[in-house]
This record gives sequence, structure tokens and C-alpha cells, in this order.
Amino acid sequence: MKIGVNLINFGPGANPEALSSWARIVEDLGFHLLMTSDHVAITPDVASRYPAPFYEPLTMLGWLAGVTRRLELGTTVIIVPYRHPLQRSATSGVFANKVVD
Repeated sequence: MKIGVNLINFGPGANPEALSSWARIVEDLGFHLLMTSDHVAITPDVASRYPAPFYEPLTMLGWLAGVTRRLELGTTVIIVPYRHPLQRSATSGVFANKVVD
């Protein structure tokens, strides 16, 4: 059996430092999987409870692969047809600590 953790990739507590810290903690505790969520349309009720940022999951997981050693990474759900290259670029810029125009 494999046991994993769902890492929240949105809201005021979601920033590169916190996300990498949580990924390391999950790995150090011996979990097998680290999953995250995907949403392409944030409804007003969700936005009011979980304000921006809402990081694009594939880019964020690619970045987390560089700070972990053995965790399996994935999404709880993914909406592939709605993946926009600019959204992925913006998320890459945040995690690379650079501005993406």
C-alpha cells in the first residue's frame, strides 16, 4: 500500500518556500506520494475562501521534483484540454523567482 499527501497549491499560504518545505517534510516522514489539485475556473465562493495565487499543478510538480528525491508526484485530477502555455509560464516564473512577460 502507498500512502500520500494532498499538497494545497493555492491560497495565501501557497508560496515556493512553503511548498518546498512541505514536500521535504512529506518525504522525510516516509510518505510515498505527493498530489496536488487542478482547477481551471475558480468560482466566487472558492475564490473568497482561497484567494490567489492558484498555481498551475504540472509546472509546480515539475519544480517540486527538483527539491525531492523519491516522492511520486501527481495530480488528484487534471483537465488537460484547458492547459494554457502562458499560465504555465507564469507559474514557472514564480518558482524560478523571475518575472515572465
